[in-house]
Order: sequence, then structure tokens, then C-alpha cells
Amino acid sequence: MPSLGVGAATTGLYSDTANAVTITANSARQARFNPSNLTLFGDGGTYTLTQRADGGCQYLIERCDATQNAGNFTFRKARGTISSRAAVTMNDQAFTLVGQAYGGAGYLNTFNLFCQVTEPTPGTTAMGSRAVLQVTPLGSTTLTEIMRWEHATGLSMFGANPVIGPNRHFWLREYASASLPSATQSSMLASSSDIPGGAITSDGTGWHSPGVKRLRTVTADTSFSASAIGSISDANILLKVFSRTVAQTLFVQAVTSWNSASVEFSFVLRKVF
Repeated sequence: MPSLGVGAATTGLYSDTANAVTITANSARQARFNPSNLTLFGDGGTYTLTQRADGGCQYLIERCDATQNAGNFTFRKARGTISSRAAVTMNDQAFTLVGQAYGGAGYLNTFNLFCQVTEPTPGTTAMGSRAVLQVTPLGSTTLTEIMRWEHATGLSMFGANPVIGPNRHFWLREYASASLPSATQSSMLASSSDIPGGAITSDGTGWHSPGVKRLRTVTADTSFSASAIGSISDANILLKVFSRTVAQTLFVQAVTSWNSASVEFSFVLRKVF
């Protein structure tokens, strides 16, 4: 075992900067103590700092001052070396927080939260990023993305599938009517490419379209090219159930006035799958 020297830059204790004490081994810095911080110099191994205990294993960060600032962890990423840093590149991770659990033969990943640089050319004025959350599903040991956040698309879930956009609009998943999943629970929302307006909801057994309601004042005779399914007299209301297999088209013929008053139509069309 090599001896520990004082004032030795190879293996021992010495001061390489003012008001600091540095520990070296094999001519390489391992740790430095000064009045404001402790710096550990890793050698590229798996873990630079390790704490193990058969009981409690905790870290406490306490800050006391007259500001609103709290204690914090800061993660940094650079290319190059400590003595010659270089800019990161696109897809570099600036932050990673990992959770692991012992499975009997070793520790397995169960949680991963990381921040990834998405800027095509990172630099002093541009450093776009996204945050990604991964967990392991039941019956698996593979981390799977369930959520991501970024400015361009807002909140996405289970991959690049925006759910809430940057304008705080909700984006529903769209299906063709033939590929709708089972409506096993009520109050689920989705979108159908076969419905004007798109939104559909489930009642626990099937999917239903709430329809599209439009209000407009008729100012002139209006005709539409469509197949008539019936006529409407002045005093009647048309009720029509739409068929899933047979296409139906509603034909409305409007006049400018009725009983010396302007006519305003308000109606809802509903399609049930």
C-alpha cells in the first residue's frame, strides 16, 4: 500500500489552489475540499460517489438566507474534457435521474427521467430541449416512455403523440370507425375521421358522436345538392336515426321568412357507431 504524503502531488494531500486541500492518487486528483464545496474527480467509472447503508440512507440539503431561493441539484453536460470543454451535440442528455430495484440477481431499472438536447446546432444562443419520463410496464424490465414535454408540441404521451399543445388545446387520438377500440369504460374521449368535428365519447358499451350544432340566420333561399330523406312542413320537426351501414344525407330547404319573421335553424346531427 503506497504511503500517504502531505504536500505530495502524486499520492497524498496537497494544496493545488488557494484555501483548498486536494487528495491525489497515482498523480491524479480524487477530491478537493475548500470552504464552499467538495469536488470529486471521477475516472469515468460507473459511479463517482456511492453511499451504502443497511438502514437509513438519505441526503439533506438545507439553505438558510434572506432570499426565496432553495437548495438545489444542478446537472451539467459538456463534450471534451474538464480542462477543454466543448459544446454538446443534438440528442445529448443534460440530466438523468434513475430509479432501480433489486430483482434477486441484480438491480433493474424501474424509472428514468431525463432532459435531452433537441437543438440541431447547440450554441451560446440556442439550447432547445425536451424532458422524457420512462417507467417499466407490468411483466417487463424494459423502460418505456409514457410522457414527454417540449415547447414545440407541448405534452405528449407514449411517444411523439401530442395530447396538450403549446396553445393548451387538447388533441384526441383519431381512429377510423372500423378500427375503434372496445368502449370498455364510460366517459372516454377519442376522435373519428368519419365524423365532422371528430369528437366521440364512450358509454361503456359503444362509441357515440355528440354531433355538430350550428346556428345560422337564413337570409335567402338556399339549395344543397343532396338526396332527400323526407320533407318538413312548417309545423313539424324531423327526427331521423342514422344507420351505420347505410349512408344518409339530410336535405334542408329554407325560405327567407315564416309567419313574417326571419327563419333561424338550429339542429344537431348524431351518428351512433
